[in-house]
Amino acid sequence: MNITKENLISALFIDNERKNIECLLKDNTQTISHIVAYDDKHPDFIDLMKIVSIDKIHNDTQRNIKLQSELNKKLYFSLLEKTHSHLKNEITEDFYKLSMDFYINFDKDKNNDKFFNFKLYLFELDFIKNSNDQELKSKLRKSLTPFEALQIAVEFKTIATAIATA
Repeated sequence: MNITKENLISALFIDNERKNIECLLKDNTQTISHIVAYDDKHPDFIDLMKIVSIDKIHNDTQRNIKLQSELNKKLYFSLLEKTHSHLKNEITEDFYKLSMDFYINFDKDKNNDKFFNFKLYLFELDFIKNSNDQELKSKLRKSLTPFEALQIAVEFKTIATAIATA
C-alpha cells in the first residue's frame, strides 16, 4: 500500500534502535499497520519523508511513549486499589516505583522468596480465602510472576464484588 498524505494516520518508531517505523494507514473503513525500514533508499521511506519529517516522527514517538507510560501507571494504580484497597492512602509515587520493580521488572532469581510470600499474602485475603473457586486458586498457585498473580487476584475480587452486589 502506498503511503500518502491522505491515508497516513500516524508514524512512530517501534524499536529502541529507531530502525523501524510503524505507519498506520487508512484503507476505506480499515486501519492498516505498515512497517517501514529507516532506509533512505527504500521507496516507502522516501514516500513517508515527503509527508512527515523524521523529527516529527521522533517527537510523536516520545509523546506516545509518555502517554503509554501514564496509561500503564493509571491501570496499575487501579489494579492495586482493587486488590489492596486497605492501602489506598499508602499508594504513593515511591510505592509505585518499588512495586513496579517487583511486579513488572520481576527477577525470579533475586525475588523468588518475595514472590512466594506475596502469593501467601494473596491467599490470606478474605475474598480469596473465602472463595470456592478451586480452579482460580490453582491458577494463582501456579502463577509465574507477581503481575500474573495480581491479575488473578483481581479476578477473585471481581467475582467477590459481583456476588456481593447480586
